[in-house]
Amino acid sequence: MRARTAILALLGAILIGGLPTGADSAERQVPADSPSPSLSGGARLASVPDATGFGAFWIVQSDGEVLNPTGAGAPLFGSLPGLGIHVNDIVGIASTPDGSGYWLVGSDGGVFAFGDATYLGSMGGRPLNDPVVAMAASPDGNGYWLVASDGGVFAFGDAPYSGSMAGHPLAAPMVDITADPAGGYWLIGSDGGVFNFGSAPFFGSMAGTPLVGAMVGVASSPGGAGYWLVSSDGGVFAFGEAPFLGSEGNSYGPLPPMIGFYSSTGGTAYTVVDENGIQYRFGSYYSVTG
Repeated sequence: MRARTAILALLGAILIGGLPTGADSAERQVPADSPSPSLSGGARLASVPDATGFGAFWIVQSDGEVLNPTGAGAPLFGSLPGLGIHVNDIVGIASTPDGSGYWLVGSDGGVFAFGDATYLGSMGGRPLNDPVVAMAASPDGNGYWLVASDGGVFAFGDAPYSGSMAGHPLAAPMVDITADPAGGYWLIGSDGGVFNFGSAPFFGSMAGTPLVGAMVGVASSPGGAGYWLVSSDGGVFAFGEAPFLGSEGNSYGPLPPMIGFYSSTGGTAYTVVDENGIQYRFGSYYSVTG
């Protein structure tokens, strides 16, 4: 285990501790001037609420470096290397509701808060059956969930604990979690299995269906009456009210692996992002939400 406590006590930037409360298609649009940041691997994405018409997002690398390929639309609030903290296991990033901060999470469950993101507890230093793989913020930003690869869920702040898949047989490991606007959450497995908890309804999954690429992310439709799944090859799978507007799956030849997805405010457009920060846009863009 790395010595987080001594480093963080000196910097006074991150806290450690806290108890969990429970364990139809469109034209491809790739901006010609999209920068391609140099990524170290293990990158994950969080979208940023903005009204530019194109959206913005952060990418976090496994060393905790946070990048903003879309520039000023996603202001930076700090990173772990900038604090002199050296890690290699950051697996997730989540935005605050106003886009003025973010949380990072490590595979050991340690949580790091930047900007207006509030530290509300972590699993750092606590025994885990399996590593944490992702996190999601509660709708009001006053809480967050962590999910482990075995489906264990850990809730902090006002994020309600509504159950998990820990202890249940899984066909594939969990890879992501997203919040239902009403307060529940969905978990997604690498095979496209979807597991709903609390107020989050089940609208279908890709479990049992052959996939070209493993699933890497899930995003709720704006009203919570649907969701999208995205796979590493750029495939997009829509359920419930979430519209299918196109995908990159097997459409344009080999592409870099995809790492995430975000939708427009009205759910009439979405963007898939690859590991180099390049965006693949579908639908009509106006204002974008996380």
